[in-house]
Amino acid sequence: MKYFYKLIIAFVLAMVVLVSGFIYFAEKRYKTPNFQISPYAETLEMSADIYFVKDNYLLQKEGLSTKVRRTDYITSIFNKLKKSPRNVRAIPALKDAVELIDFSKNDKQLNLNINKDILETSLWKSGQEDTVVYAIVNTFCTLEEFERVKINVEGRPISDYMQRETSNVFSFNDSIIYRKVDKPYDLVEAFFKYIEIRRYDLAYLLTTQSVEYEMEHTDFVERVSKLLPKGEHVSSSYKMQYDTELIDNECLVCVLVEQEHKAFRGQKKYLIKVVKMREGEFKIIDNF
Repeated sequence: MKYFYKLIIAFVLAMVVLVSGFIYFAEKRYKTPNFQISPYAETLEMSADIYFVKDNYLLQKEGLSTKVRRTDYITSIFNKLKKSPRNVRAIPALKDAVELIDFSKNDKQLNLNINKDILETSLWKSGQEDTVVYAIVNTFCTLEEFERVKINVEGRPISDYMQRETSNVFSFNDSIIYRKVDKPYDLVEAFFKYIEIRRYDLAYLLTTQSVEYEMEHTDFVERVSKLLPKGEHVSSSYKMQYDTELIDNECLVCVLVEQEHKAFRGQKKYLIKVVKMREGEFKIIDNF
């Protein structure tokens, strides 16, 4: 009788081990950081960050969790870029007429072929093509499956229609993501970063002039581009030296720009005046 009980106990323990092992390997096989997938279901639970455009042409993400079809989750995510965000101060990067014609995947790269309506969006026509492209790219690069996104417009590289890009393969770009500016220091640092990547339109939005006037492109670019001179034999770097306290809603941020040439090294110092606006946000006083 004791032998019989021992057999039963051994059988029960073996079944527990077998079931536990099956559950463990099933979860490892059908779960990824972005998906929870049943091996038999046609739909899956997806989580992703969708990037929308704020009123200053910077990108802001909103977390999304929804059910999508297993076979066309790429299209589902793409279509979310056309929906209105929860943030009332943000807009979708794409309009309803923009369609994903087809896509493919290879070696951590997503290849998208989009119709020409992407070139007719108000953002694209106003010169914000980078914002449109990186809303798409950053959204898909939040998925662990992809590190790069290649974009064509009806078979033609999207870079053919862009002013600042020469390639149609993009990776995640954090330089145009909205970040709350808590200190004048942060504002000036963002200002110089935009000048460095030649996004003079975004730099302009950080100045007091942008509150009252549309950007006088040529004049502003001519003045601020001299802050970080570029050339075949010139390289520049910059660092913030200090940030003074706010006095009567104004302060000065000192910026040291180090220039290196094959024949010389030099340094320029700029005192950037920052003012706290009535709404509580900081702006740079445009007096360069």
